[in-house]
Amino acid sequence: IRPPRVMEIEDKSVSGNGGRKRRLRLICRSKGLPIPMLSWSRNGTLIHPNQRIRITYKKRSSTLLITEPSKSDQGRYECTASGVSGKPSSSHFDFHDFSVHSENSEATDRPCDPDMALHYCFNGGTCHYVMKMQEMYCVCPDGYTGLRCDSKLPSQSSMYPSTPSLYTCKMGLSTRYFC
Repeated sequence: IRPPRVMEIEDKSVSGNGGRKRRLRLICRSKGLPIPMLSWSRNGTLIHPNQRIRITYKKRSSTLLITEPSKSDQGRYECTASGVSGKPSSSHFDFHDFSVHSENSEATDRPCDPDMALHYCFNGGTCHYVMKMQEMYCVCPDGYTGLRCDSKLPSQSSMYPSTPSLYTCKMGLSTRYFC
C-alpha cells in the first residue's frame, strides 16, 4: 500500500487561429497503491461533466477536456488523488487566459486585501485575488471544499479498524477466523 500522490498536471490544449484555445485539455498523472481515485475541481468546486466538459480516466491518469473555453472557464483547476491510505494529494493549474501566451500565475495572483481576506474564505481558507480576472478564490484547508471553503468533505476514515487482526471470531472449539 502506497499513499496517493498527484505527480503533475500537463497542459495539452489545442489552439486555433489567433492563438485562442479551441480545447482546454489537462492531464493529471498520479501514483499510489491501490490506484488512486482522481477528481477535478475549479476554484474549489467539483467539476461535473456535461456537453462541453468531458472527464476520462485511464489507470493512474485522468484527462479534463473543455471544448471552446470562454472567460467563464477561467480559474484554478485542481486534480485530487484520494486513496485508502494517507491524505489526499492535489496539484493545480491556473487557467487565466485562453491565448497561447500564458503568464506566470504568480505575477497575476496575490493575497487578498486583509479586510476582504478576513470575511471571504470560511473554515481557515486562504484568500487569493487574481488581478487579471478581478476575482477572489480560496485555497481550502484539508477537509473543506467549495468556492469559499464552505463545504466539509466526507471523512476518509472508517468505522472499521485498518488492522483486521484486532477482531477474530471463534467457530467451534478451536477454529478462529477474521470477521
